[in-house]
Amino acid sequence: MTGTNVQGEAAKLFGWWAGELARVSSPPRPVAKPWRGMLLGAGQGFEVYVRQGRSTQHLGRLDPAEGGEEAGKIVAQLRSKGVSDEHLVLRLSPAEVLATQRTLPAGVRDMLGLVVRNQLERVAPWPADQALFAYEPVAGAQGDAQINVNVWVTSRAQVERTLAELAVLGLRPRVVDSAPSMEEEPRFNLIGRGEQDFGKRSQTIARTLTMGAAAAAVLSLCCFGYVYHLGERQAAQEQIIQRDLQAATAASRPQDAEVQRQRAFVIEQRSKALPVSIALEALSRALPDDAFLERIELRNGVITFSGKAQSVAGLIGPLEAVRHFEQVQFAAPTTRKEGEPREEFSLSVRLKPALSLDAARQP
Repeated sequence: MTGTNVQGEAAKLFGWWAGELARVSSPPRPVAKPWRGMLLGAGQGFEVYVRQGRSTQHLGRLDPAEGGEEAGKIVAQLRSKGVSDEHLVLRLSPAEVLATQRTLPAGVRDMLGLVVRNQLERVAPWPADQALFAYEPVAGAQGDAQINVNVWVTSRAQVERTLAELAVLGLRPRVVDSAPSMEEEPRFNLIGRGEQDFGKRSQTIARTLTMGAAAAAVLSLCCFGYVYHLGERQAAQEQIIQRDLQAATAASRPQDAEVQRQRAFVIEQRSKALPVSIALEALSRALPDDAFLERIELRNGVITFSGKAQSVAGLIGPLEAVRHFEQVQFAAPTTRKEGEPREEFSLSVRLKPALSLDAARQP
């Protein structure tokens, strides 16, 4: 490979990296509050509503896949009432969107988008690159150490297909959310910035990285001599630390018998697993009637089970609500065979210990 080819490949890699950073760091489009026009998911189509002041009017039913003269009339009515794309909401049914809540360390508050994206495959039946998601921190939850984050995930292909069909009719909603009815105001937006926005942000990030690399090179040359000096000082400090550590180890003594007894008690009780009969009963109650299991395995306190269900996205919430379960996540990607009405899934849950640590502190 020639030097020119190497430089070209490096430039492509750098551009891809800057683009990915732009996607991860770009905030989603803001939601429209209050909404002016709404396409409310209903079966194969959408019920179309327009709101003016405090009154709401139903314009009819729109099926983007069929189009036709009736669809053109509804679109014309929307535009005649002053509904722009910025205030047009595409509202999916709750069955199409997986809603869950995650508990994260408070230290990741400034990079929630990246953290949530990395955890998508644990909670959703779609890979990260095939999903659209939105998130919302829960204010005042879990104190200073942790934060709760509401997460909504849906299929990217399904949403993009619907948006493409609506674009043919001249409708380009800027907000895609989910709620049971039209009365609720939008809380989140599943679609992010456009490709043009990503391009501009990518160029800005690329320039920033280039400037940072140049500054780092200059700084490294300036600091080379100082680093050598610090190495000598570090060696001397390590000798002092090693000496103090040996002295502290020699001075340590076992704690009193009561503390040792409580420690042994806690370790013993924490190792006790929940009875299998209770775990299986809780699992059967949490699964919907249309789901059935083909395989179940219990190993080291983790139940792994697979089967089929009408909507795999709807399994996570009920399982997370079971007080005996924790760490509910997908063990393998969800699939659907051609002609099969049900989705094949594989999930795992960890059984909570039979006794909490607080019980060991009681006399």
